[in-house]
Amino acid sequence: MNRLFPALLLGSVALICLACTPAQQPAVSTTRTPTPTPTPLLPAGGTSTPTIAPTPHPTGGEIELRFTDPETQEECEAHFPFTINWGEARTTIEGSGVIDCAFDTQQCGEACVTYHSAYTADASLSGELLASSAKYPHGFLNAGLAGKFSMKQYWTDIPPGAFMAFTEDNPAVFEGSDILPLIFDFVEGATCETGGGTGTQTFPWKFTLHLD
Repeated sequence: MNRLFPALLLGSVALICLACTPAQQPAVSTTRTPTPTPTPLLPAGGTSTPTIAPTPHPTGGEIELRFTDPETQEECEAHFPFTINWGEARTTIEGSGVIDCAFDTQQCGEACVTYHSAYTADASLSGELLASSAKYPHGFLNAGLAGKFSMKQYWTDIPPGAFMAFTEDNPAVFEGSDILPLIFDFVEGATCETGGGTGTQTFPWKFTLHLD
């Protein structure tokens, strides 16, 4: 499987207070003006100072996977939920999920056959949230999806006398155990793409981060 390891403009305004000297000194009056009694300002009834609570950290989320099967043009969707451990020294995630997609389509030339493809995986997810940077302003989630991935292809409804190399009893199976590195800006909806195709068409696996 091919993999692609996928301003605040601060403006300061200086407020300059210019001292003004009166042209003439005011005359001093010998009449004593009584000092007015200040009126106390009472708070409105039932009004209290609002308490602003800090935004809570997300406790978990999921990584959503979508990719298109090249032959059928159907989309496979999978989900990998995880929990977040906000430790004193490190912040980590742990989770898991499965891929289980099967597609079929009719292919016709001199005769018609039915093409089948299936994708399966049982994968674990782990990662660590690192400090923010210019590229990752919300924090850098460095994760990996580890497991055994499998793709199966075969044809059915084969006409008499026709030959197909891969049948339901003898399918083409591609398997591999691997760790897919996934890198996200730690914010809802961040994406990461890996994989691709040949020629002018590409069929990447698109991962999307969702936070609870």
